[in-house]
Amino acid sequence: MTRGTRPIRLAVRALILRAGRLLIVNAYPGDQSDLWCAPGGGAEPGASGTGTLIREVP
Repeated sequence: MTRGTRPIRLAVRALILRAGRLLIVNAYPGDQSDLWCAPGGGAEPGASGTGTLIREVP
């Protein structure tokens, strides 16, 4: 799938709640980013969303 000249990549995120608190992670921790998001990541071509979450959120 493409839009313009860049391919579209599927990403999945997990909403993890414990004791009424939501887990968020720094999107680019090595780069000291100000972008925070739910844990997860990009899916490899042909991978399922569930399989991607198992790989990305141990």
